[in-house]
Amino acid sequence: MSPDLRLRLLFASLWLGGCTGVPAVLPDAPQLVLPQHHLHADAMSDSDTMPDAHPDRPADTRAGEPAATAAGGAPATDSTAGRWWSRLGCAELDQLVDRTLANSPDLRIANLQVVQAALREASVRAGALPEISTPLTRALQYPAGQIPGVPSTGGAGIQQTLLATVSASWKPDVWGEQQALQESAGLQVQRAIHQREDVQRTVLANLVGTYISYLAANDAIHLTRDEVRTSQDALHSVQQSLDAHDATLEDLERNRAALAALEATLPMLELQRDQAASALAFLAGTTPGQLGLSDTGVDSLRVPDASVPLSTRLLLQRPDVQMVEARMRAARADIAVARARLLPPVSFSAQSGFSGTGLAHLLQSQFFLWDAVATLTPVIFDGGRRANDQALSQRTHEEMVSTYQRTLLQAAREVDDALANVQATRARMGAQQAAEQATARILALNRQAFGIGAASTATLLEAQRVWQQARAEQLRLQGEYLKSLISLYQALGIMPAADTLPEGAAFTLWLDETTPYPGKPQPGESDAGGWAVNLPGVQHAIALPAIQRDLRRRYPDTSSLALQATRLTDGLNDSPDAAFELRVVHFADEASAQAFCARLRQDQQLCSVSAWTAPTLPGRTVAAAAAAAAGTLAGVHR
Repeated sequence: MSPDLRLRLLFASLWLGGCTGVPAVLPDAPQLVLPQHHLHADAMSDSDTMPDAHPDRPADTRAGEPAATAAGGAPATDSTAGRWWSRLGCAELDQLVDRTLANSPDLRIANLQVVQAALREASVRAGALPEISTPLTRALQYPAGQIPGVPSTGGAGIQQTLLATVSASWKPDVWGEQQALQESAGLQVQRAIHQREDVQRTVLANLVGTYISYLAANDAIHLTRDEVRTSQDALHSVQQSLDAHDATLEDLERNRAALAALEATLPMLELQRDQAASALAFLAGTTPGQLGLSDTGVDSLRVPDASVPLSTRLLLQRPDVQMVEARMRAARADIAVARARLLPPVSFSAQSGFSGTGLAHLLQSQFFLWDAVATLTPVIFDGGRRANDQALSQRTHEEMVSTYQRTLLQAAREVDDALANVQATRARMGAQQAAEQATARILALNRQAFGIGAASTATLLEAQRVWQQARAEQLRLQGEYLKSLISLYQALGIMPAADTLPEGAAFTLWLDETTPYPGKPQPGESDAGGWAVNLPGVQHAIALPAIQRDLRRRYPDTSSLALQATRLTDGLNDSPDAAFELRVVHFADEASAQAFCARLRQDQQLCSVSAWTAPTLPGRTVAAAAAAAAGTLAGVHR
């Protein structure tokens, strides 16, 4: 058969194969339409609006995918940053959030999972390229002279054959399998990104809610101690009345029992406060006792306006919704992968080189060889495996469509429940505030009466105890109201925006700077370099100013140092979700760097010490960062 005829048969097979298999167009998923307003949104003020959930990410247009839209338009694009915890006006809480963004193990793990997904995508993209290798082969055969095409060395001894070639192989993406694999891998990166955002949303909401519980426990302890002192005064007053035969022994024992009951509540309240402090330390990536929290109460927080947007459009930007949407779109791409695998794969390979029985033959033209092979591999029988894989992919996609719908409904339910909770708690807090004000007026009247001798000590103390109980309930409801607002912010999926980053492979954040970033990138501040303390893992852009503030606040003697951020260049470098390696630089010698690293380890932070030179090369790849991470972890055990 002539080469021309074989080539024609090959292309005929490819053409016929392309006409068989599964339909080219997949059935569209149903469109999901959300109501324009939440059920309880009308009870909330609309004088202020929440920011866009992701102001640093452009809108995404998805053709051919199941889309959820809110009646009345596309998602909002307000550019206001979503630092909702700053509305509480608490410096200590802001510091806790900075420390959590900088050191939370959950966030660090989520960041690394994003990098891992980017590495997997890079591997999939590399699979579409030709593979070139240089095999060097030395073969020994006994008896000699049995290898076709190789001159015999004679006799019955051992024959040596040397083969040095350059080989290339390539699988062209005839049926779109590689393109679908790349699309699926890219969507898995998006899934990991939104999963990291969801982890951040949950961690920050838990942190702020736990901090409010800690403050509420402080209030309860302070007010209970005040009530204990009031009960002690009342017990002393009853004892005096009993001595004067103006009270009974039963009155004395009743007051003594009330005092003991109050004192019995104090250990449990202190336990609740300690547990809240331990939970805060865990979320912030440290151990109990390292935070040095204040003993202030809920009154130290500002009660923010409870206004929320009336539209349901923010639901589409919730991280968990976007995460499931990315999984759904990846499942759709997997259908295309399974469909392409129903068709016969095509591959090309070629090699050229030298073959002979000795090293001298490898450079002689008469021992030169080459070959080229084109392969089409139709599958005659596989027991239905490929067809079942395609059906499985189709059903998986249908499952993800239902999961997407369920996630949206769950998100809408959470927002409506949070709105109802805010409304009910605000009403209770208003009523309790009126009760607390009324008891405060009664106490003031009793004090006036006591001053002119018109009220007894027991009456005054009872009025004071009633006011203290009303005050304690008011503070408790105020804490519950703030927690309901936190639940609302979490349900809406409000996310903080990353600061605008300077361009360049690396830039420096000086620890004595109050602004997050200098005006322009500084590729190198010292040609001589020095020593650096390497921080573990990778960080998202949102965490960089928080890490800068946290280091400056906890280690005020480091004003001459700088935080150097090196941008990783595989897959994420041009996106708002770029990953960064961090190190503290400009240590004069190794001893000072080791001393600072020891201080970090005492605060439960991983680190390692290495020599450092000012960055002058392009950003490191994710693969290089992964290799360096092993050295960072090894440095923990020094």
